[in-house]
Amino acid sequence: MSAWIVSKKTIDSILSSDTFRNLFNSDFNRERILDSDSYKTRIGQGMWNMNYEAVNQRYGQKEKAPNYKFSSIETSEIQAYKNLNCLLYQCSEGDVPEKWLLYKRLRWIEGRWAGCIIDELPEYQQAEWGMD
Repeated sequence: MSAWIVSKKTIDSILSSDTFRNLFNSDFNRERILDSDSYKTRIGQGMWNMNYEAVNQRYGQKEKAPNYKFSSIETSEIQAYKNLNCLLYQCSEGDVPEKWLLYKRLRWIEGRWAGCIIDELPEYQQAEWGMD
C-alpha cells in the first residue's frame, strides 16, 4: 500500500461538515465543543500530524506537518465523509491505528456517520422494520 499526505482542503471539508461536528461533540468532547474555528484548527492540526506520522513510518522519513489553520468550505456531507475515509486510509500505516487516540475516535465517527447516511436513503426508509 502506498500512503500520502492529504490536502488541507480534505481536512477543511471534514471539519466543515455538520454531521462530523455533531458526532464529534456527541461523545468525545463534553468539555469542548467543535464549534469554534480555533478548536477546529487544533483538531485539524492533530489530523495532519497523524497523517504525517503514518507517512513518515511508511517511508522512513521525519517530515513535520506544516501549521494548519481551519478554513470553512462548502462541502457535501457525502464528500466530507469520503474525505474522512481517505484520511483514515492514509493514516493506517505503522503503529498509528493502535497508538493514536484521534485515529480511534475518527474510526468511531466514520462508522456512526455511515449509519447516518444510510438512515437517509430512500431504500432504507422504505424497508420493513423486522420481517415476518
